[in-house]
Amino acid sequence: MACRSLCLSIASWVCLSAAVWGAEYPAFTFPQLASGQGLTCEIVLTNPGSQIVHGTVYFFDSSGDPLNVPLGESSVDSWEFTLPAGGSVTTTTGSAETLAVGYADVKVDRLDSRVAGALVYRLGDHELSVPGGSLVTQGHIFVDQGPEGDTGIAVANSSDEVLHLSLLALDSAGNPLASKEREVPAREKFAELVYQVLDGLPAEFTGSLHLVGDRGFTMIGLRQRTSGALSTLSCSSRALESSVPLRFIASTDEGMMHVTADGQVTKVVDRHAYALDVYDSNVYVGRGTKVEVYDSAYRLIRTIEVDEGIWFLRLKILPGERMALIDNEADEINIVDFKGQLLASVAMPPNGKLQNIYPAVIGGDLIVSETGAGQLFLVDLRTYEGKILRDFSSEAAGNLGPLAYADGFYYLSVGGERIYRFAENGPATLVATLSEHNITGMRIVDGVAYVVTNGGGSLLAVDLQSGETQSLATGLDRPNAFSFAPGTAR
Repeated sequence: MACRSLCLSIASWVCLSAAVWGAEYPAFTFPQLASGQGLTCEIVLTNPGSQIVHGTVYFFDSSGDPLNVPLGESSVDSWEFTLPAGGSVTTTTGSAETLAVGYADVKVDRLDSRVAGALVYRLGDHELSVPGGSLVTQGHIFVDQGPEGDTGIAVANSSDEVLHLSLLALDSAGNPLASKEREVPAREKFAELVYQVLDGLPAEFTGSLHLVGDRGFTMIGLRQRTSGALSTLSCSSRALESSVPLRFIASTDEGMMHVTADGQVTKVVDRHAYALDVYDSNVYVGRGTKVEVYDSAYRLIRTIEVDEGIWFLRLKILPGERMALIDNEADEINIVDFKGQLLASVAMPPNGKLQNIYPAVIGGDLIVSETGAGQLFLVDLRTYEGKILRDFSSEAAGNLGPLAYADGFYYLSVGGERIYRFAENGPATLVATLSEHNITGMRIVDGVAYVVTNGGGSLLAVDLQSGETQSLATGLDRPNAFSFAPGTAR
């Protein structure tokens, strides 16, 4: 079989009823699934955790409909499995006369599961391993296109919403060659050679293909040589920085809202909380005595239980898989690990007026704004020692709000409508005064402060040099927590 026809077949590969185990949570996706016409597929799953995990592998065709694949003596659209603690399990599809093409979703019964997996394809004496894919909101693959071989890509959208993708091809010098916007309907996937994905590409080039989505997706790349050699191309979870648009998540009284810098607002989680942060493409939301973790498609994937004695209003993810849970009633900061185990408690200066507590990680320190007396409080994350970083009670009148750091300067909201700039040992300078009040979140990119206001219900862009303000989105219902959306943090 000629290389081009074989690679086209590979590109066509790329990429049940409810399980009896009860609740199911997404673990990962195989964006590339194929079986038949001499090709078999071994599913390999492992469980490095200390608890038994039950789950189901669901098979779908490229349109998102259930896909029947031969397993054992029957053809099924799902496969249930049980993984002992530290155990593994495998199953292999048969080689039917027709080629079954699609993708597979792996779901498990434990939010704290760490199940991993791979598909191993066999065709004659050749084998190819394809790892399971975690959700990303951006990524890129290496592309090698020419007479000696072809590169293909598979992208699966396992969510229940349309995926909007931006695609960009670059040559090896970083020069743009072609770009395109593409929609992937809910539960669907596509698998194509790169020259099919984008029009106008040179017949021969070496470079990269970059993808940016408005929600999580999984992807895998493949390269076929004329010699018959076939390899997977691992995907980076980063795209060209300038191609990634700014996107935010705001917790409002209406729920968690996904907000873009061009004013588009979409509800993604039907609940709200003051405790909100984003880390490693996941969203962390504090609820009572637990922290819920959502993936970049805003699906619940994990719950972290914390000690019932720990109450908190805000949370901040810390380096080293730790969380700061901040209590403005007991005036303390509790540091826990990602299992919810208490690592340290840090007392803040007792003050009955403590209301605003906005955390930020700057360098190796956690800084909380404020103590209740117009002060910034710092916790050394190596020693867990706390101290007053700065007293603003005589410098700037008003409650201290969100704090950010950029280009060697701190930026601090004061009084709900003013933004000050200061160096560690220098005076505070007023850089902007907003017409709207009660700033409840601030992030800075390229000299612009992006803020949300509880009073005005808006997302604003504030030029930190001129102080000019532009309204980007309005109508937010009392936003009280704010962060970059998954995959956007800079």
